[in-house]
Amino acid sequence: MTDTPISRREFNVGATATVAAASLAGRAMAQASAPFDLVILNGRVMDPETGFDQVANVGVKDGRITAISADALEGTRQIDATDHVVAPGFIDTHFHWVRPMGHKLALRDGRTTVMDLEMGTLGTKVAEWYAEREGTTQINFGCSSSHEFARALVLDGITTPDAPEALNHRGSEKTGWALTRPDLAQGNDILRVVDEGLAAGAVGMGSTLGYMRDGASAREVFELQKTAGNYGRSSAFHFRYSPGTDTTESNGIQEMLANAAALGAPAIACHFNNPGYNLVHELLTRMRGRGMNVWGELYPYAAGSTALNAVFLEPEVWVDQLGYRYEDTIQDVLTGEWYTAESRAEMVAKEPARLVLVYKMPPEAIVDWLKLPDVAIASDTVPVLGDIPWDTPYEDLPNSHPRGAGSFAKALRMGRENGIPLMQTVAQSS
Repeated sequence: MTDTPISRREFNVGATATVAAASLAGRAMAQASAPFDLVILNGRVMDPETGFDQVANVGVKDGRITAISADALEGTRQIDATDHVVAPGFIDTHFHWVRPMGHKLALRDGRTTVMDLEMGTLGTKVAEWYAEREGTTQINFGCSSSHEFARALVLDGITTPDAPEALNHRGSEKTGWALTRPDLAQGNDILRVVDEGLAAGAVGMGSTLGYMRDGASAREVFELQKTAGNYGRSSAFHFRYSPGTDTTESNGIQEMLANAAALGAPAIACHFNNPGYNLVHELLTRMRGRGMNVWGELYPYAAGSTALNAVFLEPEVWVDQLGYRYEDTIQDVLTGEWYTAESRAEMVAKEPARLVLVYKMPPEAIVDWLKLPDVAIASDTVPVLGDIPWDTPYEDLPNSHPRGAGSFAKALRMGRENGIPLMQTVAQSS
């Protein structure tokens, strides 16, 4: 037997299976003498699903946890996890950088599963998307069937496979995907594309509705949720009017929740860490109390990130309706410079989909978000443009929003600094 220091990959071998561990605890003693492939010794084993939180030994056989015991376990390999936590691998349901370097940064942040459930993958490309990653990806992965990309295909004739290629339409002069109300035939074509992705194994339907608030009707949204519900799968929304005021944000999620209730279908409120978040959280909590499978996600940053030409950053929305000033709220990702109305208009004309940081909430709200029960940390990692090799030095990466590399680590740090129980943070992360 060997006794080696704990590594991140080995830590997550045990971590990803811990959710199942508590159900095995009752038979752990009977299996304590089994010949394990790997044993993780003396760690603080935490499972937020069952509340299990004890120093224990973990036995892994054929890649699965088969025993948790206070007694000694024997195995081919041993990892001493003294002064470490053995917990589920972190799950990120809102991850757009679905490329090797993005995966590498996520793994360093403790994430063992990343899924793009908001923007997703073009329905006609879902089968191909999965096939390209099978056996070649060092992280668990998944995607939704994309509403936005289906609209871009049907209304603009643009084939955008997934988020890293979204400039195919967001940076083009074609705006049908965002602004056009489809006729009946086009609407049915959009639904067929989304359905094809669900049939090919997409985890759910994903919609960036806030970018298409004028183009997508209430009927279109209802039919999309119905389509996903037919498979028993979730609909994830950047909901209508987000970002907005505390009233319009709540109205946006109420559209999604009303459809979910009428259909008996699961739903996800993406990044609801915006004005009105307390009401949104209460709506989600009360609906779950009535048996609905609805939940929300947030990231531990006061600023978001998006394309400079996003519809909600137009002056009639951002300035006139929401009362923001560009000089205080919109920062260039690459240069760090703050935009004015004039410089934004100039850049939109030159590089429409240029990435910016969007400051929309006070930093002190972050601690409050991390205390909310029954929500998920989800990074909303934005892809860096270009095919960046896996072994690119970190210092050579271009600037981007830090949530891509540090959302879960920051949640842990802020939890520790603000007296938030570790089990709460692990629950939000897994």
